[in-house]
Amino acid sequence: NTVTSWTKTAPVISVTATDYLSGTTYNGSGLKTLVIKNSSGSVMASGVNSASYTLSDAYQGTYTWTIVATDNVGHTSSKTVTTRFDKTGPECSSLVAVPNNWSAGNGTVSFTARDQWSGLASAVLQRYSYVTGTWSNVASWTFGNTTSYVSRTYTETSEGVFYYKLVLTDALGN
Repeated sequence: NTVTSWTKTAPVISVTATDYLSGTTYNGSGLKTLVIKNSSGSVMASGVNSASYTLSDAYQGTYTWTIVATDNVGHTSSKTVTTRFDKTGPECSSLVAVPNNWSAGNGTVSFTARDQWSGLASAVLQRYSYVTGTWSNVASWTFGNTTSYVSRTYTETSEGVFYYKLVLTDALGN
């Protein structure tokens, strides 16, 4: 089956095949090989009547695989399947908080992030206060599972010394 939705569990491509005429009065030649090939044409798994391949982390993203069955006289049949695998969290290309020294004005925290596979779902900006010694959520955004880069800004109006942490979540909860 073609995987139509994203998964964070490594997909398993599991196939079986038989020679179309085997078991009939015509007695087909029988199956010689069954192979699973990646998009570059490399054989990832093979067998005679069945083959199975569990995707490695290198195959995160959307990939098309080709399954080729060959009988004992050289006839072939092929099918393609698509997998969508994402077990990696979103990337944050920048997170900047300014000013970094005492200032009479407001501070600004900005970030740019994205998730290239299943899409960026949300971001939560957390702040640690040296005065209270606690973390709190100060801003949150939702992004509708976009695969594009997004940028947002938060204006800090409170006085104090703060650390900021950005928690990004993709469509699968990574």
